[in-house]
Amino acid sequence: MQYYFWVAAGGALGAVSRVVLQQFLNPAASTFPLGTFLANVAGSFVIGFLAVAGQNGPSYLQPLVMGGCLGALTTMSSFVLEVTQLSSANKAGSASLYLLATITICLAVCYIGVLTGRWLTHSL
Repeated sequence: MQYYFWVAAGGALGAVSRVVLQQFLNPAASTFPLGTFLANVAGSFVIGFLAVAGQNGPSYLQPLVMGGCLGALTTMSSFVLEVTQLSSANKAGSASLYLLATITICLAVCYIGVLTGRWLTHSL
């Protein structure tokens, strides 16, 4: 039961963080949803890092941060909706840029997170 408490607590923090980022960085007339993009990029790095470096942490760390916070912070549904909205608004170039940048950069920073986690755990 404690596991689900940590997931829920992290989820609340991640969801509120994402909404704040979206409200402040995704203006209505934007051609690039920066808030969602930054949430996904940051979450991709942290989950890659914790997948390696968080294995020996306290038992609540992974459900709190990975399952809860990052699960709520990062968002495939908002990403896909924003790509669709940009395309529907005749902003195909912006939609394509957002789509390619998000996928490419999120994969790259996740990998960098994994490498950073490996480096730190072997350095300590």
